[in-house]
Amino acid sequence: MGEKTQVIKDKAVKFAKKGQNKKAIREYEKLLERKPGEPRTLHRLAELWARENAKTKAIDLFLQAAEGYSSAGFSDRSVAVLKQALSLDSARLDVTLRLADHFVNKGFDRDAVYHLLKASSVFEKSGKEKKQLQVLQKAVELAPGDIDAHMQLARLHVKAGRQNDARGEFVHAADELKKAGRMDEFATIAEKAIELGESDPALHHTLAECYLSRKECEKALLILDRQMQVRSDDLRSLELTAEAHIGMERSHRAVGVLKRLVRLARRKGENQRAEAAMDTLADIAPGSSVTDPRGASMPVPPPPPPVAAQPPPVESLDESAFDDEDTAPGAISQPTFEPPDLTEEEGEIWGDQTTPYTIQPDEKTMTMAIDDVLSQVGDEIYPDGRRPGAGAEMDENFLESIKEADFYLGQGLLDEAEEVLQDLADEHPGHREITDRLSEIMRLRGIEFEDTESLF
Repeated sequence: MGEKTQVIKDKAVKFAKKGQNKKAIREYEKLLERKPGEPRTLHRLAELWARENAKTKAIDLFLQAAEGYSSAGFSDRSVAVLKQALSLDSARLDVTLRLADHFVNKGFDRDAVYHLLKASSVFEKSGKEKKQLQVLQKAVELAPGDIDAHMQLARLHVKAGRQNDARGEFVHAADELKKAGRMDEFATIAEKAIELGESDPALHHTLAECYLSRKECEKALLILDRQMQVRSDDLRSLELTAEAHIGMERSHRAVGVLKRLVRLARRKGENQRAEAAMDTLADIAPGSSVTDPRGASMPVPPPPPPVAAQPPPVESLDESAFDDEDTAPGAISQPTFEPPDLTEEEGEIWGDQTTPYTIQPDEKTMTMAIDDVLSQVGDEIYPDGRRPGAGAEMDENFLESIKEADFYLGQGLLDEAEEVLQDLADEHPGHREITDRLSEIMRLRGIEFEDTESLF
């Protein structure tokens, strides 16, 4: 340092100590002309202008000084100078971002995020949304696992009406809370994401599991119902739905869900899941009775009674002991079918049908046997007096299909329920159990008819 330069510096320090800021500024500016960009001189000038309350000029000089220190390898001094600048105006975005970059370069990401979030609060209070968005995006970029950063960014997106962006940030925050085991906070944030339209099954499942662990079964069902609206065949949703019903002591509903789970799991090759569901069914519903979700108990019909052994054939029978052949023991009445009176033209179409049609003994016996079985199990299958339509078979597949349709109705999935019922109607036209449910679907859709059975 030359002799003249030292004299100028001494004068500047002397004026600064006496509080003669303007004189000190003039001397430091002379030094700067001799050595442009010198960080210590820029630093002293910035402090003097700050004393004079010239904040903008002081901050600009602080930034120049920080750059000079950083270039010279004095990063700590650079950070200190930037903090001095922020103390004058915490809303200076350029200073905040420069400070964050310095911390990142030093490997102090957490410190960088801290200052960015602090700046975010300042920008929020002053209504500077664009600057707030910029620092928050920088924060989540530097620290993807920082929950506070994601939460602040999500709230900003909600405020600005950017629902999709907000949902994504809530999902990130929920994932981080789940990893940290902070499940109560996770539930709150996951709810917000789902309210904004998040459909990820894993998020729904985890939230439902969280509620079930807290014995909040109704909340779990609400979350699962939303997921079932999207994917009605989701096995995990069915498992959790059954667990929720069991927790609410609604075993009759759990049975219906578990039976559907068994069928779907087997169809998808998930045999272990199917077996687990069967074990649960055995625990809560010994005998595996089918229960209509709307309340009508429908046990699976018992098998028909075994056919009695036929008596040995009679070796000989004295037919003369009977005056009338029709009254002989074991004889079967033979009703006949007489053709109606026909016109000449109809007679040509009818043809020669003068020989009465006779019901064969085997046919008559089978008809009586079917009627007998139906009369025995009918009251159990239909406690309200309803009977199946002509030709309908109340086999296990029929009951399972009815239960599946009822499950869809319970979930509000009218199209799926109607599809199952229409398939059944093709096999069992006019069946009362089918037409009643199709009528209910029409009613739910706001369609009213005086005679809905005629439509099916």
